[in-house]
Order: sequence, then C-alpha cells, then structure tokens
Amino acid sequence: MDEAIFESNNGARGFMRNVERKLSDRGVRRCVLRDQPQSKNKEARILASSAWVSKHVFMQANWETRFPQFYKQLFAYQKGKNDNDDAPDVRAAIYERVANPSKSIFRVRTA
Repeated sequence: MDEAIFESNNGARGFMRNVERKLSDRGVRRCVLRDQPQSKNKEARILASSAWVSKHVFMQANWETRFPQFYKQLFAYQKGKNDNDDAPDVRAAIYERVANPSKSIFRVRTA
C-alpha cells in the first residue's frame, strides 16, 4: 500500500484534502494519506537532523539539475535567513520518521 504524509498545518491540510479528492476521482484506493501535527520549532528540527540526514539520505544521479529549486533550498539554507525552507524541512521530517519511528504520531485517512 502506498503512503503519503502531510504536515497538518493550515496549507498542508488543504493540500492533503485536494490530493485525497484527486485520488478518489481517479479511483485510487490503495493509498493511505496521513497527517502529522508539527509543533516543534522548524529551524531547530532542521539543524538537529542535518548530520543524520547528510549521512543516511542519498539522492539519485543528476538530482541537482533535475530538481534545481530543491537543491538551491538545501544548499542556500542558513540559520534564520530563509525565504523558503521546504526542502530542508522535508529532510528533517524524513529523519523524524525513519530515525525516531516510535515518536511519530499519525492520524490516518484513507483515500
């Protein structure tokens, strides 16, 4: 079964509902959508997870050219000086999900 995890903040919750509707419209029934509340400080999460992520998360060949915005967000990230920090935030979420699975709390919605 496929799984998609969304933060349950204002924008992501609406985005998740749109994805859920599009999956339903296409007849997709084997995907679980999960939302996870996030109350921790985003910058602290990004900084605390960066060493683990650098060591354990690998990107495919040519990812820098295939995903230039993601690359730019990762390598331009500076503590307290970011217009957009979605890429490092996603990597912090990977860390939380993989390295600390017992601390993950999800509410489940099936499409």
